Amino acid sequence: MDRRSRVEHLFLVTCGLDSAQAGEQEIAAQIRLAWETARGVQVCGPTLDKLLSEALSMANRVHKLEAKRALPVTRRSRRGSDRSPFQRKTGHGGVGGSRR
Repeated sequence: MDRRSRVEHLFLVTCGLDSAQAGEQEIAAQIRLAWETARGVQVCGPTLDKLLSEALSMANRVHKLEAKRALPVTRRSRRGSDRSPFQRKTGHGGVGGSRR
């Protein structure tokens, strides 16, 4: 496994994307504990420190996105659900809406 593959694997596992339930946090908690332990005994260099920091930050974002996805649809979000986020309020399609 090359370096890039190892880093990708770290992010996938930490974010819970390599598990049955996306955004699952048990592995991230274990990685955070291992990281804190390694930092405490000063065996975590700057590269590993940065990688683990970024992986855990990404895991937090994935967890939040999964939690939002699990929420029931609200009345407000249903009203505009047929409109693309790139459409203007005029209803024209495309990025920023088309002007005819």
